[in-house]
Amino acid sequence: MSNHDVPVSMIRTLIVIDRERRRKRGRSGANAVLRIIGLAVLISVLGVGVTVGMGVGTAAAAYSTLTQNLPTPKDVETASIETFETTKIYAWGPDRDGDGQRDPELIYEVIDPNAGDRHWISLSEIPEYVICGTVAAEDKTFWDNPGFNVQGIARAFIANLRNEEVQGGSSITQQVVKNSVIPLEERFQKSYARKIKEILIAIELTRRYDKETILEWYLNTNLYGNLAYGIDAAARVYFGKSASELTLSEAATLIAIPQYPLLNPFDAPDAALQRKNIILQRMVEEGCITSEEAAAAKAEPWHLAKTTQRFDIKAPHFSMYVRRQLEQMFGPELVAGGGLRVYTTLDLELNEQAQCVTQAYLRILQGEDPASVIPAAVAAGCEAAQYLPDVPASRIGKDFNIKNSAVVAIRPNTGEILAMVGSADYWDEDIDGKFNVAADGLRQPGSSFKPFTYVTFLAQGHNAAHMFLDVRKAFDQGPGMPPYVPENYSRNYHGPVSLRDALARSLNIPAVEAMSIAGIGNVLRTAHRMGITTLDKGLQHYGLSLTLGGGEVKLID
Repeated sequence: MSNHDVPVSMIRTLIVIDRERRRKRGRSGANAVLRIIGLAVLISVLGVGVTVGMGVGTAAAAYSTLTQNLPTPKDVETASIETFETTKIYAWGPDRDGDGQRDPELIYEVIDPNAGDRHWISLSEIPEYVICGTVAAEDKTFWDNPGFNVQGIARAFIANLRNEEVQGGSSITQQVVKNSVIPLEERFQKSYARKIKEILIAIELTRRYDKETILEWYLNTNLYGNLAYGIDAAARVYFGKSASELTLSEAATLIAIPQYPLLNPFDAPDAALQRKNIILQRMVEEGCITSEEAAAAKAEPWHLAKTTQRFDIKAPHFSMYVRRQLEQMFGPELVAGGGLRVYTTLDLELNEQAQCVTQAYLRILQGEDPASVIPAAVAAGCEAAQYLPDVPASRIGKDFNIKNSAVVAIRPNTGEILAMVGSADYWDEDIDGKFNVAADGLRQPGSSFKPFTYVTFLAQGHNAAHMFLDVRKAFDQGPGMPPYVPENYSRNYHGPVSLRDALARSLNIPAVEAMSIAGIGNVLRTAHRMGITTLDKGLQHYGLSLTLGGGEVKLID
C-alpha cells in the first residue's frame, strides 16, 4: 500500500513517531562524531588542494582559530527567542467597556525595517502540514542530518575540486544560524570563512538542541518577504490571520516564499502561484498530504489581506507624523524595536469624520450633486457631512479640478492634535496620497496670517481701538520696488475702522497698514516665536503682501 492510500492523519502520526525515534536514537557516540565533523567540514569546503599543502595539523589549527570566538548556541537561542517588542501608537477610541471613559485604540505598530514584523508562535500551534511542507521544501534531511546537509557539502567539495561554483543550499539549521547570529553585513557574503562559521555553529546547535526547537526557531526567524519575519507574521501580512489558521493552500504559498522572497503573492502573484503548486507536489511526494488534498489546495483561490490590513494602520498620516517625531526624540533604533507604548491626543472618531467629510466635499467640488453626495455620506456613517456649507446654485455641477485636501483639528488652549488628515486618500498614488500635506505641504495661509501682524502691532504699544483708514492707497515698499496697492476681498472700502473691527471683518488694507507700521521683520519674528517653522528665506524675500498670506506655511503651524 502506498503513502497515497493511507489516511493523512495516520501519515502525520507516523511522521511524529518517526521523529521521536530519531531523536531518542543513541546520541553518546553522535556527539563525538559531530565534534570531528567540524574538521571534516573545514577540509571539504576549503578543498583537498589547500589542505594537502597545509597539512592536517595546520587544518586543525585553522579549525581551532575559527571556533575560538564563535557565538555559543545560547547566543543563537537568545537572538532567536528574545521577545521582539515593536513600538505601538495609540489614539483615543470610543468607550468600549461602558465605564464612561474612552479607551485607547491601537492605530499603528512600528515595524523595524531590519527585523521586520514578528509574531512568535510555538511549534505546537503550527499546522502539521506547515511543518512537513517546510522540511520537504527546505531540507529533506533535516530530521537526520548533523546540522548541515552532508550531500550538499559533498557537492561543494567536488565543485571546489573542479573550480566550479559551489552548489547546494543551506540546511534549516544553517539558516537559523544565519538569521540569528551572523552579522547582517556578512549574511550575503559568498566567503568560505562565513560558510564555515555558519556550519560549525549549526553542528553545535544540533548537538545541544532537539530538532523541534531548531525548527521552531527557523519558522519564527525566516524572511517571508514584505518585512514579514516568521511564519505567523507572514500569515498575518498576506492573509490577515495567524499561522495556526492557515489553510493548506495558504501554507504552501508561504512555504514557497523564503527561497525567493520577492516571488510572493503581492509582488509576483503569478510566480507565487506556480511555486505554491510546486510545493504542494513536493509535499505529496514526501507523504505530507494526499494527491487529492493537493488538487483541492491548487484549486483554492487566495483571499489576500488588503493593503490596510497588511500594514494594520489607522489614521496613517498622523501615525507616520508621530513616528517621525519619536525618531527625532529617541532615535530610529529605539522606536523600531524598543517596545514603546505611545498614547497620543488623536480622537480617532473625529479623525475618521474629518477623513470622510474631506472626501465628500471633494466629490462636490469635482462636480457631483450635493443632494446625492451628502445623504450617501451620512448613510455611510459620515455624520459630519450634514454640516458642510451650502454650495451656491451657480457652482453645483461645476468641476473645479481639485483633487486633494488636508485637515488638522487642534485644541486651541493646549495645542493637542485631535485630527490630522494629510490627503484625501493615503493609499491613492495618483495624488501622492502618502505625502502629508497637513504636516509637510507648503501652502499660502491667506488671511489666517493677519493675527500675527496685529499681535506684533499691539505688542508695540497700540491698542484694539487704533483707527485705520480703509481706503484705496499705495504703500511704499522701498527703493527699487513698485508701490503695493492692496484691495479688500469685496472690492469695497469702509473709511475709518478700528483695529478690532478690521480684524473681525478681515479687511485687507488695515492689515497691510499695520504691517507697514510694525515692520515685516518684526512680524516674521513674532510668527516664528509662535510656532511658524517656515518663512525663513530671509527678509528680502517677503513684502507687505505677507500679511495677506503672501508666504508659504505648513497647515499644522
